[in-house]
Amino acid sequence: MGVLIVGTIALVILIGLRPPDSSTHTGSIEFVKVTQEVVPNQDIVIGVNNAILYVPKGATTTPGIISITPREPNLFSNVAEKGWVRSPVVNVEYWNGQGTPYPQVSFAIPAQICFKITSELWQAYTLHPDEFQVQYYAEDLKPTLWQPLTLIAYPDRLQLCGESDHLSIFALAIRQKTIIPVTGATPTLVQPYAP
Repeated sequence: MGVLIVGTIALVILIGLRPPDSSTHTGSIEFVKVTQEVVPNQDIVIGVNNAILYVPKGATTTPGIISITPREPNLFSNVAEKGWVRSPVVNVEYWNGQGTPYPQVSFAIPAQICFKITSELWQAYTLHPDEFQVQYYAEDLKPTLWQPLTLIAYPDRLQLCGESDHLSIFALAIRQKTIIPVTGATPTLVQPYAP
């Protein structure tokens, strides 16, 4: 009898540990964290996918590690900020040697967070530069929201960069255009009424 009970409990545990067919883990995206050691009096260039962080030498003398991790598009979007699409989104953090993040790191010389875009998006940017921003997520504001950074454009590298004296969650934000749906109606020539 005891073996039957132990066998049943083991079977229940094994079945319970198996993810269901509709599990959100199936096909989920794995985000890769990229890290680089901070060496005083050296430039830091660290990137992941099409996001690159440039920290000039002399910006900080605090030893540690900077990490950059891609995040899901449109992270922390809310109704009040309607009209902006944020992709890519990256989280940039500064860690001490023991794996603890430094709180409120401030750079003496601003860093640049840059996003490389396609030539088609670059053409759209040149036509409508006010519809493109590099933003940071302002967690210290109530309510929290996305804030624009000073924008710097590098046409030779197809990069849009934001200048920042701190690290945060950053995003390339593009204002969404209002698209008028096609109804399928065809225009017809209206003739004047003739009795």
